[in-house]
Amino acid sequence: MKELLKYFTKNQGEYTVQDYFNLPPDLSVELVDGFMLDRVPMPKEHLRCAEYFSSIFSAHERELKDYTSSPFIGCELHLDDKTVVTPDLFCCGKCTIHDTHTVGVPTFVLEILSQETIVRDSLYKLHKYREVGVKEYWMIDLANERIYIHNFIAGIYIIKGFDEIHTIKAFDKQCDVDFYEMLEYMKQRGKSFNPYSDLNLYGFKESAIPYFAQNTRRYNSDDCDVFPDVIKVELMNGFIYDLASPSTLHQIILGYLLFEINMYIKAHKGKCVPFFAPLSVRLNGDNENKPEPDLFVVCNKDKIKKNYIDGAPDFVVEILSPSSIIKDQVDKLNNYRNHGVRLYWIIDPFKERVHIWNFEKDTYESKTFEDSAEISVLDIPCTIDFKEMAKEISFLK
Repeated sequence: MKELLKYFTKNQGEYTVQDYFNLPPDLSVELVDGFMLDRVPMPKEHLRCAEYFSSIFSAHERELKDYTSSPFIGCELHLDDKTVVTPDLFCCGKCTIHDTHTVGVPTFVLEILSQETIVRDSLYKLHKYREVGVKEYWMIDLANERIYIHNFIAGIYIIKGFDEIHTIKAFDKQCDVDFYEMLEYMKQRGKSFNPYSDLNLYGFKESAIPYFAQNTRRYNSDDCDVFPDVIKVELMNGFIYDLASPSTLHQIILGYLLFEINMYIKAHKGKCVPFFAPLSVRLNGDNENKPEPDLFVVCNKDKIKKNYIDGAPDFVVEILSPSSIIKDQVDKLNNYRNHGVRLYWIIDPFKERVHIWNFEKDTYESKTFEDSAEISVLDIPCTIDFKEMAKEISFLK
C-alpha cells in the first residue's frame, strides 16, 4: 500500500507523461490532462466489437491504399505531455510507433462505453480528442444499440442506430460501416453473444454530453446534480468519476460489515448511524468533493440531511475493485485525511488484506483476513472479525 503511494505525490491534474512511465508496469492506468485514472480490462464483447472495426479498416487500407485507416486495438496512445490514453481502437496513419506505445494524433478514435468509462469517454476524452485534432470520434453503446458520432472537422454530432449504415469521413477515402453486420460478426465470435449479459456493459438512454458541454477540468457538486439518475458519479478534487456496478463479492463484504456494525450499535444503544452507497457526502463545505463511500458511520446526527451527509463521517470503508484502485488508495485517502475522517479502512478482497488508517493517531497498519480490528472511533468501540467475513465470501473462490 505505501509502495503505491510513493508514485502519487502530486495533486490530480499535475501528473505528466514522465510520471506515467515511471509507474510499475502492472499498474493499469490512463493519464488524461494530468489526471491518473484506473483502467479496467476490455470486456470480451468490447474486444469483439473492436476486432470487427479493425477487420473493416484493414481491408479498407489494403484495397484502397488509404493509410489513414491503419487500425490499433488497445494500444497506449501518447497525445501530449499530460495525456496517455488507451482507446478501444484508433486509426493513425502518421503516428510514430514505439515498442510500448504510439505517439501522434489519430484520424479516428472508437470507444465502447461501459459503466466504468461513460463519463471519461463522453466528457474528458471527448474534449481531449477534439483539442488535439482528432477528426472523428465514435462512442458505441452496445446495450442500447446506439452510436454517438462526433465529426470535429465538420462540427457535427449525430446519433445512429444499429439498423443503419454509416460512413466514416475521417479517412482520405470513404469507408462504410454496417452495424447489423457488426452484430453478426460478434455473434459468430461469441456463440451466445448478448450485450445485456456482461455486467461491465452500461447502456444509457441519453447522451451525457449535453450535461457537461463546457470545456473545463474542474467541476463542483452543483454540476453533479444535473446528471440524470441513471448515471451514477462521484466528485473528487473537482473531477467526476464513474461509479461502476458493484460485484457480488463487493456486496457480500459490504452486507457483512453493515450488519455487524448496525447490530453492535443497536445492542449497545450507541448514537452513531451507519450508511452505505449510494449516498453522497459533502466533505466539510468543500464544493469540489462529493464522494459516495461504500460504507460509513456518522456519530454527529446534525450532519445527517435528507439526501446527503453534510460533513466528514467518523469512519469510512472502501472495498477495492479493479476500477477503483487509485481512487480509493490515493485520492480518497488524502481527501478523507484532510477533511476530518477519523478512521479509514480499505478492504482488498483480492489480496485478502485490510489497510487501516487512524488519522487521529496518524497511524497505519495492515491486517489479513485471519485477523480482527477495532472500530475505535465509535462512541462504543466495535471489533470486526475478518475471519468470519472471509467465510461469507469463501464460496465465490
